Amino acid sequence: MTTTTTRVACVIEKARERELQYELISPVQADLLSKFRGLQFWNFNREDHRAQVIRTNNWCCFNHAIGLPMRDNKQCPLHPFQQEIFDALKISVEKGGGH
Repeated sequence: MTTTTTRVACVIEKARERELQYELISPVQADLLSKFRGLQFWNFNREDHRAQVIRTNNWCCFNHAIGLPMRDNKQCPLHPFQQEIFDALKISVEKGGGH
């Protein structure tokens, strides 16, 4: 078996494993997960994000949907340094994925 064939076989096997995992999710869980599809992780543009929060009743991004992080019993938005980390991870994933 060639290296390429082995890689393809691994990808197919992982896809099958994912399909089996999805079958184990209950309909209620699947419905809940479907609500998160398409949500961006966070909108780092403050003005735009505020407008989205109001327009969507806090369903504007993943973090608002699950609830913002808390510190000293106060909700905390993501900070600029967290955007730098997020952007670096996003670039790394995109490069690793061949984009």
